[in-house]
Amino acid sequence: MTFAGTAPVLTQVGEFIFGSYPADNQQGTVLAKFARDNGYENVYLVKSPDAAYTLGGPEYFGEVFEELGGNIVGTSLYSLNQPDFSAIVTTIQSAEPTPDLIVTWAWEPDFPAFIRALRGAGVDTQVMGGDVLDTPTIRGLGEVVSGIFHTSGGFPDEGSAYADFVARYEAATGAPPDNNYYVNGCDIANMIEQAIAAAGSTDPAAVRDALAAIEDGEGIMSNFTFAGTDRMPLRPVVIAKIEDDGTKSFVLRDMADPDLLPNP
Repeated sequence: MTFAGTAPVLTQVGEFIFGSYPADNQQGTVLAKFARDNGYENVYLVKSPDAAYTLGGPEYFGEVFEELGGNIVGTSLYSLNQPDFSAIVTTIQSAEPTPDLIVTWAWEPDFPAFIRALRGAGVDTQVMGGDVLDTPTIRGLGEVVSGIFHTSGGFPDEGSAYADFVARYEAATGAPPDNNYYVNGCDIANMIEQAIAAAGSTDPAAVRDALAAIEDGEGIMSNFTFAGTDRMPLRPVVIAKIEDDGTKSFVLRDMADPDLLPNP
């Protein structure tokens, strides 16, 4: 089981491999619907073929965005750890029609380099991205990231089990957790525990089969379903917004529409 393995092709490695976080096709589906619901029509995709995450996320988004009536007006490829994004920014500026949205699953240090080059060139087009933007480092970049929307695996709403976890974690350590992987680590333990209880055994094959059959299992970050999936759980996807002061705010929580969900 993996904390951050969100590529839906992950489980092709073997029959005992399970994900635990909302997969990229789920995140891309929810983000694309959010974008279309908010009137965005023309998207420019920035992706890297060097990792399944940086390539697949924008492609899943684009597939659903087009299915919902949007247009992909251009695509640029970059290399991981690419220091200079000026050529890509120039290409975005010359795209026809002009994009009203830019989507990327770029991570650090690529995303900071890209967003600084984009805003430095005077391009104020809305930017959206994957859950990799849900970090204190990204939020600490200042005004260049203000207003960016990104996906996330969860949000500690007041009164939720996740909020209780955050309070207990901060009491124990003196600081709140700075990402969702802390709570998701607990959820992985919950997943395994529930599978063992359902199997009535610790036999590996029995636990695997029981885990794969769980429907609406109880989690702290969110509930989860493996039944009917290829061992990548169905979980709610959160859309969050980076505010001017470097905090993130909750926007919505939604499940990926199974009729729109792209195949890996």
